[in-house]
Amino acid sequence: MKNRTVISAAILASLAFSAAGQTKTTPHAQPGAKERKQQTPDMIAPSTTTQTSTTGQTSTTNQTTATTNKPVVSTDPTVIANQPTREHLDLTRSLLGEWSTKVTVWTNTSQAGTTATTPTTSNGTARFYTTMGGRFVGTEFECPFNGQTMRGAGFYGYNNGEKRYESTWIDNQTSVIFFFTGVRQDNTITWNSTFTEPQNGEKVNLRAVEVFGDNTINYTLFQRTSGGGEFKKMEITYTRTGPGSPVEITPIVPGKKTGTNTGNTTNPQNTRK
Repeated sequence: MKNRTVISAAILASLAFSAAGQTKTTPHAQPGAKERKQQTPDMIAPSTTTQTSTTGQTSTTNQTTATTNKPVVSTDPTVIANQPTREHLDLTRSLLGEWSTKVTVWTNTSQAGTTATTPTTSNGTARFYTTMGGRFVGTEFECPFNGQTMRGAGFYGYNNGEKRYESTWIDNQTSVIFFFTGVRQDNTITWNSTFTEPQNGEKVNLRAVEVFGDNTINYTLFQRTSGGGEFKKMEITYTRTGPGSPVEITPIVPGKKTGTNTGNTTNPQNTRK
């Protein structure tokens, strides 16, 4: 009997040790709960540890470790330097949405800019949307022009390295990819661009002034002349008709963790703080 008792004790100790190493852990139901809730990453998951007493017996104790979905903050300088900034958020607030447009175009017949045709006016539509994690704002544009439908598209952004605003524009009326660089002061961005005229190979300098209101944008494009002057080529008045896509970004603040804001901005504030 004594030997059998020793063998049984050894078997029980072995089984206890084996079970301790393969213990399956499940969340404990709250007192009084009728059913167990499914475990999620935000719930507290118990972990099991094994302790050995001075008598050689083993026992298991449950310890809880909290796990939560927290944003991962990178310490890579390259990643940090390319994150969206307050300038990107300003662009999103100023541009995001669906818009109706009124387009006025002047065709000048003199390089001096003193002679111009009667302006033509047409109504169209535009939309602006965020893309690439909030780093850029894309646009699509459409309106009647010269008896056909003029379509255009482009992107707005802020270059963290150059510390300047940048934008591009293409349309179905030209073969040019227009590239603008800009400086913002309050609610106004002043853009500058240079391109080569396909008809004669001459360089053409453009200046544009874009003024943002609560739900309006006024865009005026000027062409510079060889004599140092300039004349107005086009003016577009935008009126916001819808909120557009959700805002994808929040500004990066050094030393603070940031999340993602996915709420619609139905009345964006364009005043920089």
